[in-house]
Amino acid sequence: MHPTRRLAPLAIAVPLLLGPLVGQCTNPWLPGSALPGVDGSVFAATVWDQDGPGPLHPQLVVGGAFATAGTVPAANIAAFDLVTGTWSALGTGTDAGVRVVRTAANGDLVAGGQFTTAGGVPANFVARWDGTAWHALGTGTGNAVLGLGNLPNGELVVGGNFTTAGGSAANRVARWNGTAWSALGSGTNNIVQDLAVAANGDVVVVGQFTQAGGGPCGRIARWDGAAWAPLGAGLDAEVRKVAILPDGDIVAGGAFLNADGSPASRIARWDGSAWHPLGTGTNALVSALAVHPGGSLIVGGGFTNAGGAPANQIARWTGAGWQPFGVGLNSNVLAACVLPDGDVVAGGNFTTAGGGAVARLARLSTSCAPLAAPNGTGCSGNLLAADTLPWVDTTFRATGTGLPAPAIVLALTSVTSVPAGVVPLASLLPQGVAGCDLLVAPDIQQGLVTVTGSVQSALFLPNVPPLVGVTFFHQMIPVALGPAFEFLAVTATNALQLTAGTF
Repeated sequence: MHPTRRLAPLAIAVPLLLGPLVGQCTNPWLPGSALPGVDGSVFAATVWDQDGPGPLHPQLVVGGAFATAGTVPAANIAAFDLVTGTWSALGTGTDAGVRVVRTAANGDLVAGGQFTTAGGVPANFVARWDGTAWHALGTGTGNAVLGLGNLPNGELVVGGNFTTAGGSAANRVARWNGTAWSALGSGTNNIVQDLAVAANGDVVVVGQFTQAGGGPCGRIARWDGAAWAPLGAGLDAEVRKVAILPDGDIVAGGAFLNADGSPASRIARWDGSAWHPLGTGTNALVSALAVHPGGSLIVGGGFTNAGGAPANQIARWTGAGWQPFGVGLNSNVLAACVLPDGDVVAGGNFTTAGGGAVARLARLSTSCAPLAAPNGTGCSGNLLAADTLPWVDTTFRATGTGLPAPAIVLALTSVTSVPAGVVPLASLLPQGVAGCDLLVAPDIQQGLVTVTGSVQSALFLPNVPPLVGVTFFHQMIPVALGPAFEFLAVTATNALQLTAGTF
């Protein structure tokens, strides 16, 4: 038997999906808010957990061409602690600009750019920060690194303007296995500006090239581990950024006007077989992309119009249309990322955001933020925790641990909670364990099976009727099974109190 197996939903409750539930959140946007900024351009931003495995201690790491972050000396790279709200340097930084930052598979931070030293040690264009010190990746690359990604096997893949990696030929894209560099075929014939790794491990690169692996391609190509392939006829001008959506579609942004020969103004989506425009696109360069867990695509650049409406330097594509971020920013957005709470951070050359003064960094929050918090207590060590936040139009997931095994597990969801002690499980079933309570009305029931003591539930949250701002509850009821699949004991986890949000 597989350790976890989902069964068909046992019931669909009228109260949650069909009742007159309209969330109280009516204005999903707050003005752009300032972060203590930096004194030069921001080219890259990512979220990094400085403590690695264990409790999260998230840091916003930004790279660029600056000397101070807030009031802290920080040469081209710095970390903003999202818990304490303070900046810190990463050692002595780098001797030239940082163009890209990513978390490596082992939890370390990797930076790429135009530098040749990091923390005072030789590190040609790419380096690793372990939380204490900088380390070179062999002898690095022969020129600037502009894109980074993690392969499923833990190896690092880089792209840029180089023709060597580790001293051997590697045309603008290469792989680091922790010990040595190797090429990805014959690479590309011009600069790789960015790259992304698909769920299956394929590497998608974009840039200024017209050939990959010796064959023609229009500034975007895919490496499947053995060979390069074009994505249709590609794009007709430079591509700056690439992102992969949760459904596997690929989005490219840049300076192009056509995709596969059809109009697509500076941004387009590849569905695996054809290119599609995103509405009427933007009126100028797209230079930043970030995928929001709420389903939106965050798009930044040098544009002042998206989808035919004013949108100064930043906008979001909902899948159905474009929406601006208020009055936007006053200059180029070169980087964007999403924080753990769903807030968006933009970086670039701008000095105002939402009409207020900023220093090349801004943070945009939503007044419709999703929330997840424990409600009540479980029994027998049963624990339920949220794996994702409850964004509408996404699948909410939660994991129960410390459950009996093997067990059938009922995952209950409702807008109605039950106070502790009101419905003891022993009052419902003779196998109910004393002290274990039903904490959630059984309106929506999902049947799960575990043989490991751990299981994940999944519930899609459609925004029909409007669920944004609605509070609901979730709990697991494990039923321990004996050798003949008889019921031995019925226990309970804590509940979760959840509020559906949107961005």
